[in-house]
Amino acid sequence: MKILIITGTFGMGHIVASNAIKQELQDSYPDADIQILDYIAALFPYVGSVFYKSYNAVVRNFPEFFNLAIKASDKIDAAPLKHIMSRKLNEAITAFSPDLIITTTPVSSKYLTYYKVKTKQIPMFTYITDIYCHRQWMSTSTDAYFVGAEKLKYFLISKGVSEQNIYVSGVPVRKTFEFDSDDKCADNEIKRVLIMGGGLGMIPGSDYFLKKLNDAENIRTTVIAGKNKKLYDELREKYKNIDVLGYTENVSEYMHKADVIISKPGGMTLFESICCITPMLVIKPELVHEEANARYIEEEGIGKVVWNDTCDIFTQLKTMLFDEAEYKKMQLNLIKIKKQRKYNLINEAIANCQICS
Repeated sequence: MKILIITGTFGMGHIVASNAIKQELQDSYPDADIQILDYIAALFPYVGSVFYKSYNAVVRNFPEFFNLAIKASDKIDAAPLKHIMSRKLNEAITAFSPDLIITTTPVSSKYLTYYKVKTKQIPMFTYITDIYCHRQWMSTSTDAYFVGAEKLKYFLISKGVSEQNIYVSGVPVRKTFEFDSDDKCADNEIKRVLIMGGGLGMIPGSDYFLKKLNDAENIRTTVIAGKNKKLYDELREKYKNIDVLGYTENVSEYMHKADVIISKPGGMTLFESICCITPMLVIKPELVHEEANARYIEEEGIGKVVWNDTCDIFTQLKTMLFDEAEYKKMQLNLIKIKKQRKYNLINEAIANCQICS
């Protein structure tokens, strides 16, 4: 069996999800030939990096424009450059000749619709990587949807998708996040906070907040700055009691050990925190899909969300860490959701589509 996973570097979440899906499939089908295609980079090698840099600049500096574009896509069924994209996708797909196509980005789902209308009817699965779905995710050519929560299942049904084509699997995460850790709360006096680099940028007055963490004797803080060398150097210089890391492959280890994670609420990070049984503190989400993920965190009681500048973030964090009854409640809610995660649903979907393995 040959499987092509089509994704894009719109942030790293889609790529990471694609690798997690590939890992799961290889466990079930060790002889399968599975390839991951970043369709923008592969189809437009000379301008792909420029496109992604421009996209990330808009998301970072003008989130309101991004949100307007997403909301507009719910009203206008548009796919820019669809003829060019469909032709180039046809070339890439024909070259590999897959038995199954999986997509983890909304735009690629839309372009694949036009591809399937005109060419071979290869089964297509779509993984929705947030607790949010807009029109670009939906396609009449999609044979199976994999979603993170029941609410998305009912949303898709309300839009005319057959219930039998929807699988509530949770957002796929890598194996290293799935195991149960004994490290958490080893010392009830010292609490551990993990700040992911993206989450740091959302903290109003982050210098004040970090100084409070730096001075707190009963809180040990780790910041993962990733590949942001400037941030890494600045934090190491200013905050001697905060552990600052650059890029690391061991994110799961730090998430397992943490008592609270402060991060942007991307779908991937959300489900990694669920698997690690670690509550999230989300600060002022801006992008529409991150707002939806943050609402899910509140609704399920698996973390806290600061929606505006009126809340003292350090006080909110201390309450999360040291209110034992409230913390236990969040942990139990996380455990409940983790136990509800269903594995190997993709095998069921493959069988239903009668794809030869």
